[in-house]
Amino acid sequence: MGYNQHNVSTLEKSEGIVLRRKLTAVLAACCLLSGLWGCHNPGTQEAFAPGQERTGEVQKEETDGAGENLSEQDTSIRQEVSAEEGKGPRVLVDAEGYGTDEKKTVYFWGSGKSKTFQVVNADTRETVYTGTMRATVSENGAGGYLQKGDFSSLTEPGTYYIEASHIGRSYDFQIGESPFEDLSGVLLAAIEEEAARDEGVFLYRCQTLSWMLRYQEYYGRTESGLNQAAAPKLLTDAQQLGEQLAKEWGEKSAADRTSSSGAGLTDEETAYYCGAMAQLYEALKEYDARGANIFLKEAAGAYETLYQRRGAEFDETLLFYDAALLYKATGQNQYHNLIKAYLKNGSPREFFAGDAPEEELLSDEAYVYGAVAYMSTLHKVDTALCDELMETLRNGAEQVVEECEANDYFCVSTDRRNRVLSDRLYLVAIIEHVVVSKEYVEILQGGIHYINGCNESGAGFVTGRGVLDPANDEKGSDAALGGAYLFIVGEIMESEAAE
Repeated sequence: MGYNQHNVSTLEKSEGIVLRRKLTAVLAACCLLSGLWGCHNPGTQEAFAPGQERTGEVQKEETDGAGENLSEQDTSIRQEVSAEEGKGPRVLVDAEGYGTDEKKTVYFWGSGKSKTFQVVNADTRETVYTGTMRATVSENGAGGYLQKGDFSSLTEPGTYYIEASHIGRSYDFQIGESPFEDLSGVLLAAIEEEAARDEGVFLYRCQTLSWMLRYQEYYGRTESGLNQAAAPKLLTDAQQLGEQLAKEWGEKSAADRTSSSGAGLTDEETAYYCGAMAQLYEALKEYDARGANIFLKEAAGAYETLYQRRGAEFDETLLFYDAALLYKATGQNQYHNLIKAYLKNGSPREFFAGDAPEEELLSDEAYVYGAVAYMSTLHKVDTALCDELMETLRNGAEQVVEECEANDYFCVSTDRRNRVLSDRLYLVAIIEHVVVSKEYVEILQGGIHYINGCNESGAGFVTGRGVLDPANDEKGSDAALGGAYLFIVGEIMESEAAE
């Protein structure tokens, strides 16, 4: 693996796309010959959207007693299903499709009697490819006989399905040149819709705003022609959401001052609100300096609120996250001093454990987001600390890759939390953004295939509200999770454009 500066230069010239490679530019000079990483100091669908509902007829195949007719099954992920009991699809593919040159994997629940599978052209009903299954190990608690097949050599664009005797057949899927564009559009529409709402879970809406701004920074579009001085539409939508959150923050803060219940705004809500406001200031200041300053004041106020809460049980990572974003936005020393103190006193971290409680996941996210913000700032940084940060993130990404490679069936996970998967994939995406690696891209693509139906239930997690997390009992996180996947899809599409 290595850093490819030529690819970045080519991509930055792509028509209609602004690839703001701040992180790459900052880190490029620090990919040392020894393999160490450093930091450059410049010094000073409703389910199965888009398109069709995936509840159509699935042809009945010869069974071995373990399966049932899968015709007209309800594939909603809100209903727990068990494929090995015949309640869901038994041939699992990404119902949204695959790229022509992409690695293509299909999974089968069912008996070992079947050793081959056929890929059939859905229009002509002709078998265009015959593959061999191999047994694999299921990591989910339910067990079940699982097999795996590869059809990567099939590159002809078209509509297909996969069938196997004794097991069944898959949904129809596409092979095409750019299968991720439609998904990107659906996820983008979902967070834009969330921005237009005036209610929702405050914490998740703050996270949604942050994802909008991260996506715009790295992969967003600018206005063209006579509107070059205008803010991109996504930033306009982000500003609208920011104004709503600022109003809600004011109401919650006022309630805190007059309430004796002790409920109040949590540290996590305060931290993620501060971070979102700091990001919004940085994104808008070149278009509307006066309006942007309003959000900077909001961020500074929330930061001060959080700072005053420091104590024995306080999570300093949340304050590090806010300081990193505020330093990136303003370059003020007070924030840099806190960043350096936190990092010098920090201990090694392991990210996104499958059984982690909500507070731990939020802390891990804050660390990763804060690290990326600090390393991508154009202000003065401590290069030794950046070296350590980048090494920590790289090690985390490598751990994700190792876990995926060790799991012969990528889709079956012991935790089944889409939230955890999206966090892990984001970490890989950040490293892939700097180190161009086909291996990393394949991991990201595997995650997208997971949410598009290649999972233990055979259902799609993508909806008009974002991406569902089937293990999350608290509603309202779809748009925030969709924002995470929007960023991941952006990295996949950029990598494809560079090839």
